Amino acid sequence: MLPESQWSKSVAADFSLYLHIPFCLSRCRYCAFYSTVANPVPEKEYLAALLNHFQVALADWQGRRLRSVYLGGGTPSLLSPSFYSTFFNRLFSHFHEHPDIEITLEANPATLSREKIREYQFLGINRFSLGAQTFADQGLTLLGRRHSSADIHAAVAMLYDCGVENLSLDLIYAYPGQTLAGLRRDLEMVVTLEPTHVSAYCLALEPGTPLANDVQSGRLPTPTADDQCRFMEETARFLSASGYEHYEISNFCRPGRRSRHNLAYWELKDYWGLGAGAWSAKRLEKNAGCWAVRYLDESDVKKYLRRFGGSEGSLARPLPVETDAISYQTSFAERLIMGLRLVEGVDLAAVADEYDHELVKQALSRLEGSLREGLVERVDDRLRLTSRGLLLADEIALILLD
Repeated sequence: MLPESQWSKSVAADFSLYLHIPFCLSRCRYCAFYSTVANPVPEKEYLAALLNHFQVALADWQGRRLRSVYLGGGTPSLLSPSFYSTFFNRLFSHFHEHPDIEITLEANPATLSREKIREYQFLGINRFSLGAQTFADQGLTLLGRRHSSADIHAAVAMLYDCGVENLSLDLIYAYPGQTLAGLRRDLEMVVTLEPTHVSAYCLALEPGTPLANDVQSGRLPTPTADDQCRFMEETARFLSASGYEHYEISNFCRPGRRSRHNLAYWELKDYWGLGAGAWSAKRLEKNAGCWAVRYLDESDVKKYLRRFGGSEGSLARPLPVETDAISYQTSFAERLIMGLRLVEGVDLAAVADEYDHELVKQALSRLEGSLREGLVERVDDRLRLTSRGLLLADEIALILLD
């Protein structure tokens, strides 16, 4: 683990903030993200711990400007507007925000009301990400979602009635038993609802989840790699033909509506993670002993409440429970890997200026086979994956990490 004197040194620049709300009313059958089932949600206790966490880590980030805030989970829409009001009052009393700051709230369709939406908007939340996943009720049951297709339509109608202009819908495809015709019905429904952004993810069967166990035991059919590729290609074809820009492997948007917060991840920008299970990442000063650092202050919500739940002002900055020191070479490889997730690819000249021209030459050498096979292409100073390469992005990433 790096000593605090090193990991607390960062290069001043704009940054993004991720706030993790780990609470759910029930756990989805495919989910491997950190969350806990709670009813009722310990909102008061979590807010007190969160404000303490914010205060003791504040010095690591002060003097920088906020470019985006993402309220993720879990189910952030379970929490009251007053929870976020208190947190935002603290946050914006210490930081200037970008003039076009993006503040996103993840929401479950069954947890919204018009009153809640309006209060969220009043607080400055200007983007909503709705976890639809599928419009097939049978698929929602299989995935362990608590809402129905009707709930999705009702939530979207409420959001539009309240004047929401920036709405993202999440879809999951290639789940066990889904057909290509079923995927097309989902995509048709998405386009009918006219969101400004769509995140469409191929289901990942994470080991240990109930859904993965059912597939492994044979109780559910196994989605094949060919099926996953066909579904991915159809999703890209359909949404592109419907006027959405395919700007990242799994993300599509109307003009000017890219997710600014997620772009920070893909462009390897700094982000501060607050809450149980939230990671932070930042570039360090040249004398810090490594190029960058990722760290987790606490993963378990019960431990988080104990660790940060003291009276305000009584806590010192604790060392993270996990710290990853990122070397210069690893950071460079990650910069290319994440940048290649973007359909437009990476600007090699900019990356060379940021890191080293020799590292760029070495990376191009490692990718010679992929270039010959038509999986990667170089257009002027941009390196990008081809349509076939996008299907094999993980394999190409392994080449860069080799």
